Amino acid sequence: MQDSPKTHSDEELLSSMKSTSDIEESMSLSDASVPEGRCGFSLCFDNVNQRTTVRHQTRDNKNKMFNMVQGYAALDRVPTLHLNDDPPSPESIKSIPLDKYLPSEMDEIDLRFELTTIVNRILCEYIPIFKPLANAVNRHIQHRYSKISASKSQLVPIGVLDKDESRVSDTIDILEEYHKYFPLKPNGQPYSIVLHADGLSVERGNNAQNARINGNTAWTQLQGLQMNIQEWHKRCLLLQDIFDEMYKGSSGREVGTLFQLKNYFNHRNVTSNVKQSFNHDEEFLDFTTNGYVVLAAMHVLNMQELDEIPNSFPDTEDKQMHFLYDVSGKLVDMVFLSTRPNVKHILQDHGKDSEIDTEFCVCRTEHQDPEMIFCANKDCMFGGWFHLDCIGLDEDSVPEGDWWCSTECRKYQPGKKKKSTVADNLTDHKKSYALKLMWHGLNQKVRRDALRENDGNRIIMHWRFDLLNFYEHNHPKYFHVCHQLLSAINGAVSPRLQHSLTWNRTVNPNGGPGKNLEMDLQMEFFNKEYKESVKDAAGQLTEATIARHSQMVGVGKVINRVYEKQVASVQRPTIQTTSPHYRENDIIDFVSMMSPENIFTTTPGRQFKSFPDFTHILYKKISASAFKKRLVRLRKELAKHREITIQMQRN
Repeated sequence: MQDSPKTHSDEELLSSMKSTSDIEESMSLSDASVPEGRCGFSLCFDNVNQRTTVRHQTRDNKNKMFNMVQGYAALDRVPTLHLNDDPPSPESIKSIPLDKYLPSEMDEIDLRFELTTIVNRILCEYIPIFKPLANAVNRHIQHRYSKISASKSQLVPIGVLDKDESRVSDTIDILEEYHKYFPLKPNGQPYSIVLHADGLSVERGNNAQNARINGNTAWTQLQGLQMNIQEWHKRCLLLQDIFDEMYKGSSGREVGTLFQLKNYFNHRNVTSNVKQSFNHDEEFLDFTTNGYVVLAAMHVLNMQELDEIPNSFPDTEDKQMHFLYDVSGKLVDMVFLSTRPNVKHILQDHGKDSEIDTEFCVCRTEHQDPEMIFCANKDCMFGGWFHLDCIGLDEDSVPEGDWWCSTECRKYQPGKKKKSTVADNLTDHKKSYALKLMWHGLNQKVRRDALRENDGNRIIMHWRFDLLNFYEHNHPKYFHVCHQLLSAINGAVSPRLQHSLTWNRTVNPNGGPGKNLEMDLQMEFFNKEYKESVKDAAGQLTEATIARHSQMVGVGKVINRVYEKQVASVQRPTIQTTSPHYRENDIIDFVSMMSPENIFTTTPGRQFKSFPDFTHILYKKISASAFKKRLVRLRKELAKHREITIQMQRN
């Protein structure tokens, strides 16, 4: 294991960040090649649009929107410069096995371990008989770089650019600006570094590189940057899918639904728009997941009261730990949904005579373009699946989220028109709702936990599961960038970049184990600081104003701390964090309210009125053949792009 890099005091950081020119000079290694053994660095950027309003509007004096981007550099804590940096050949990209993009059997075993660990923590926090075991529970899942990941990150803001990333020409200018920070290889080629961003910015970066693909050098082709999708915006998207599926205002009187629980426990800041209330929505999902896990444990242990001691509870600590793991394992078994049937179906070699491509679309014919879209009405009269060219759509115009093939399907109301079937009468839809909520909530917890620990292997494993989620919920752009990441990890970039993309995905602004943050989330914090700094400029934003305030981002806090410590002799009081048990009374109320519902006792035919046909299954919309062909097509496009860049550089 590598030693942790040295941390720096506020004074040292301040002296190293005097001005933008100093930052550029300190990070530019263009005069010499990078020696082995040193850590590299990564960049992250995002738009930081600023809207200014005028008090007196006229035809010439209007509100303005300044479209800009901001970035920062982060020193990689996990060394990668000792690894081979030779880029792959197009043939090696084409030969990446398809199973590398999908969850394996070992991935499911690892996911079960993660889920069991999270359930252990919940039970030891809220169930009295397990609380004495809290110190013995695994609080930090260790990995090979745990020590380094606990060290404080060195972050350097690189300023705000007055560029609009929605324009390809401006995105090209942005990437060219970032190229000046790049080191040189001995042969004069750029030493490629990772540029982290959200999904939309990655797509725009890819478009800019495609627009410059005819350049005759790696510099003009903008090949010094490896675009990479980041984590926080993905978590927003996954959480939004959960709320779209399980959060309905019509369920306010149905005990146990998200909307009813929100009202009962006074989570007033929770909304259906996750991007506007992410922290509140995630905290609320955490709370409801904890409540249902405790309730499920009481059902497994046949406990009537939360402080009851089951007859089977052992009397020694070792046996109690085994008992805890046994209960957690049973709870995970209750909620776990395997991807193996879907993966096996996708990886099957469907021949030309297979009917999978043609049995859904209204055209009932084979197409050279296999891309299809699914009607959000599960009872669609046309069958559900449609070729894009049959309905006059191309891949770029596919809408995010739900899509309906007709007005009739959009207005279709299953609760009123669908007749009950034998399967409906045998399914407990209320129990299915509770199990699915636990499944979603626990998966959100393990993803956040992997990020906080900077566990690269776990993070990449979650992306393999998420590729199926993006297809199921019709997120083609995130499917594309997820495919790009998994391709890179499995051989589409050099070994050095593969290692960096796996282990340098987070930053730790304050230091400490389990305190890592997504790089795009840290970018959001920098954006907030910049907007607060520049708001006093009102409508008088100029290039000089933007440059001056962009230099103050991050540095301003350091200046204040140094002034308070050395000049004013002010000692700031330690911030008191919220107790981890601040929701314990609400969990007790949750159990008291939900116990009479017997939600985990199977009652065939039971259902919530707002969720009449809810089932605890995954991936109902995946067309295996279309999914496989999309993987193959995107892999070929990556190989073709690599081939063209090589040819143009040779010319």
